[in-house]
Amino acid sequence: MAVVWPMQSAAQGEPWQFTVTPYLWVAGISGNTDNPASRVHFDRDFSDLFSNLSGFPVMLGGEVRKGRAALALDMIWLKVSSRIDTRNVLFNDGKGDLSTFQFSAVGFFRALDRPGGSIEIGGGFRLWSISSKASLNAGTAPAVSTKLDTTFADPIIAARFEWRVFDRWSLAGYGDAGLGVSANVTWQALGTVNYRAADWLDVKVGWRYLFVEKKKLDLAFNGPMVALSFRF
Repeated sequence: MAVVWPMQSAAQGEPWQFTVTPYLWVAGISGNTDNPASRVHFDRDFSDLFSNLSGFPVMLGGEVRKGRAALALDMIWLKVSSRIDTRNVLFNDGKGDLSTFQFSAVGFFRALDRPGGSIEIGGGFRLWSISSKASLNAGTAPAVSTKLDTTFADPIIAARFEWRVFDRWSLAGYGDAGLGVSANVTWQALGTVNYRAADWLDVKVGWRYLFVEKKKLDLAFNGPMVALSFRF
């Protein structure tokens, strides 16, 4: 008893920590969706995102931690549109709409914890729900509208690190890769510079890249992001 109870008490004494992170990811989008009878090509730089938005984007992260274990969550909803150039062959151009929902959950274990930084490894899943619509204007052929809807999920493995550069400044990196269950390829990389503005607030600025490829679609999201992490 003298050995077991102190160990349990120490484990139970680890406080729960919660973090909520709203962020803005100004992502460029490139790739294709193969709708029935048509292919929609998206090629928009991150500087064009706001002019191509078709709805208010929702981007939110969160984390629950106790000791060395953590559960990290991430959600994105983004809807954009793009002009379709048909070169007036059969159709008089058109419009492509892309609606993307992504949700991921990753459990982490802190494998290395030092005053100067930490390394964590983990695994989880990423869920996609993608809808692509192509509307072609009438030309020599009558107007046509086609749509692709797909929802799928993949297990992922992930790792992240944080390096404390100065008292309030740190560098962080994150990467994950899918295991090829639903998507042929999916992976992500993120790097940020972080500033601890207060005991309860971090300001983060960085760059993020997210890619997915499976039958009938391949999409890459790439661009700068800014985030506020509220801890409680």
